[in-house]
Amino acid sequence: MNETCLISKEPIEHKITLPCEHSFEYYYLFHEIKEQKNRHLAYFKCPYCRKIYYSLIPYMDVEGVEKISHVNYYSRNILPLFACKQADCQEPAHCYKTGLSCRKHYTDPPKNKCMERCKNGNPCRFYALDGNYCAKHRKVE
Repeated sequence: MNETCLISKEPIEHKITLPCEHSFEYYYLFHEIKEQKNRHLAYFKCPYCRKIYYSLIPYMDVEGVEKISHVNYYSRNILPLFACKQADCQEPAHCYKTGLSCRKHYTDPPKNKCMERCKNGNPCRFYALDGNYCAKHRKVE
C-alpha cells in the first residue's frame, strides 16, 4: 500500500510520522513548519489535526531541505522519531545519508579539495562544491 502525504496528496518517499500518527512527506512537512515558525517560534501544529508540538522535527538529509535552527536543527528539544544507532545512546537522531545519528555522534563527511590549479600555478585552496571543482573553477557546459 502506497501512503500519500496529507499535505501534497502525493506518494510518500521520505516518511515522517508525528506522535499524533499523521504521516507526511518530509519535504512538505519541513516547509509547512518553516512557514508556521515565521509566525510563532515556540511551537508548530500538525498540519492535519492541529495538535501543538513544542519541539522540532529531526533533520532529514533530503534534497531541498536545509538545517534551520528552531525548525529541524540546533535544539535539544527534538521529537524522538528516530533513535541514534550508536550503542547506549538514548538521544533522538537526525536522518543523514550515512545513517541515523544524534548531533553528538554525527561527523561531517570529508570535504574534497578543488582539483583545479589557479592562474599562479598553485593548487586551489578551496573545497569542491559539486564534484571536483569550487565555485570559481566550476566548468560551465
